[in-house]
Amino acid sequence: MLDVGSGIGRMARPLTKFLTSGSYVGIDIVPRGIEWCQRHITSRYPNFTFQHADVYNKEYNPTGGRGFPISVRGRKLRFPAGERCWMHNRRIPEQAIAYDEAVIRSRYNDARLIVTGPEIWCGRAEHLSYQDMLIAEKVG
Repeated sequence: MLDVGSGIGRMARPLTKFLTSGSYVGIDIVPRGIEWCQRHITSRYPNFTFQHADVYNKEYNPTGGRGFPISVRGRKLRFPAGERCWMHNRRIPEQAIAYDEAVIRSRYNDARLIVTGPEIWCGRAEHLSYQDMLIAEKVG
């Protein structure tokens, strides 16, 4: 499972009870949150790992870069800021809100990941959590 914007593990902690095979990768731009998750979650659940994404954000990571490289089992995914990304104000890229579903599906396809579980997309009547979630597996 890939959790972009994992923060302090709010989604990861309850998933430790259910995700007993496979793995979880949490990614966030705030190093303190990643460090906390590594100490308190990864130490008890080694299949749950957390990575710092050094992405620019005026408030939380002002020295970070642009773009979003992610490695999933040796394959790199890249989510550049602004590439078909919905933003509240395009002049302030750190306000990126979400990637278009087609971009996510394309990136998953490039990394040979297939969606196998429930898809939750925020903003749809049946999913009002304001978080997108996909369950995917690596193919071949």
